[in-house]
Amino acid sequence: MKTFLYVLLAALLATTSAGATTEKTWNKAEIWVKTPDGSFFNSHMDDLRLQARLNGMAQKMPTVVFFHDCGANRKMAGWHYARFLARAGFAVILPDSFARPGRPVTCEHWQQTPLAGAPVNQVHALRLQEIAYAAEQAKTLAWVDTANLFVMGHGEGGDAVAAFDNGAFKARVISGALCRWGIGAKSGSPVLFVASRQDRLLADRTTTGCAERAGKTAYRQILFPGFQHDTSSLPEARAAVIDFLKAETLR
Repeated sequence: MKTFLYVLLAALLATTSAGATTEKTWNKAEIWVKTPDGSFFNSHMDDLRLQARLNGMAQKMPTVVFFHDCGANRKMAGWHYARFLARAGFAVILPDSFARPGRPVTCEHWQQTPLAGAPVNQVHALRLQEIAYAAEQAKTLAWVDTANLFVMGHGEGGDAVAAFDNGAFKARVISGALCRWGIGAKSGSPVLFVASRQDRLLADRTTTGCAERAGKTAYRQILFPGFQHDTSSLPEARAAVIDFLKAETLR
């Protein structure tokens, strides 16, 4: 019965206007940013007062677009990384994949355990749409430094970020994923992979899942001791991500 419901949900999604539902994921995006005057903000894309404040800044900000994991608990990984990246001087935008009406959940809420029969391939296609749309929209924002536009994804979001084959982003960060659909970055493009060495959700392929698909990208892999799937809880992982993005930022 559960499998039938997942198939039905996937069919309904296929008949829905992709453009309209993808737009919702961007309109419901969260924004984390520390402005040059030291003010710290956490708001949403439709916050007109925040947009006016950001549009009035004298300088554009290096920006990271972050794509969350498979569970409806979007706070995992995203909020931690967003807060620390914002403190480090990056604007962070977090689109909400679950803003799509009827969007299937492919894993359990807290432990991110995969759900049997979930329409993983269909959801992956949706995530690629969301990344492409976010890349287009981010470049229309007056406060985004388009020369320093980065993308990061965790878990399901990391698999989608890895596979995205558009050169819209300067560099990409993949957290806690296996790159099941490959790595779509162009030859020489900077890619950072971070994960816990014994992450149970990656089984025994933590060290090989993305590395074997890296191709000719400028791929770098950092593994941390332990079992933690949510790498944002690891200070060493947060520091590695920030250092990587700072090194790739044009001054």
